[in-house]
Amino acid sequence: MSESDCDPGGCGCECLTGGMVDDVVRGRLAPAGRVEVICGPMFAGKSEELLRRVRRAGFAGLSVEVVHHAVDTRRGAGAVSSHSGLAVPAVPIADVAALEEHVATVRAGGLDLLAIDEAQFFGSALVDAVQRFAGLGLIVIVAGLDVTFEARPFEPMPSLAALAESVTRLTAVCSVC
Repeated sequence: MSESDCDPGGCGCECLTGGMVDDVVRGRLAPAGRVEVICGPMFAGKSEELLRRVRRAGFAGLSVEVVHHAVDTRRGAGAVSSHSGLAVPAVPIADVAALEEHVATVRAGGLDLLAIDEAQFFGSALVDAVQRFAGLGLIVIVAGLDVTFEARPFEPMPSLAALAESVTRLTAVCSVC
């Protein structure tokens, strides 16, 4: 089967993160944006899943921008990495206002997918910003902690999950029991 034979939703092709063929790549009318959430506790593989989706979007020919909150410097600024060693360059962003400004700049050059890691650090203002980005036709993948160490909801992830078209909730492997 060639790429031109793809029938969105019917051929089983998983060219995009959500398993649907991207109409922009195929030269058809651009699809509406969407929000995908990857959440779970620490050591669940959220960044690894985010990086997997970013890599697949690149294979599909999408223009991708990866950002992370500037407070996250565990493995150095300017990269999103997983515990298994996978890494991609990323732009450190201090707050939602800076994120909106950055996205406006990058969109001018063409942007299909925005990946946001460590989203819990952006606070509740991220919810409205993500909805605006999706409204502009962007695929927005947001990864972050959805619970605190006390097992309480950690905003904005629960609110984003409630609005998302797809939610992947990962669990960690217990190293004690």
